[in-house]
Amino acid sequence: ILAGIKDQRISELSLMPNPAQDAITISGLPAGRLQWVMYDPQGAVVLMGEGSATGGPWRLGTQELANGPYVLRATMGDRTFQGRFVVQH
Repeated sequence: ILAGIKDQRISELSLMPNPAQDAITISGLPAGRLQWVMYDPQGAVVLMGEGSATGGPWRLGTQELANGPYVLRATMGDRTFQGRFVVQH
């Protein structure tokens, strides 16, 4: 029996367009408060924030990001959501 290890499932986010130029539209989050973090290919945090999801799509600007692949991870309570996308200006 494993005690103290939480079974954490990661739900997939829909991120479009992919590749992105100026912004991505994120779908797949339920309504509620969230914290989000964006990682570069080396696993470094490049952007982070928090806010409220409405249950519908929301947009996140990518203008300041360099070209390349990224991972967006959002946390809502004990639920984690993740999606991958590419920035190509």
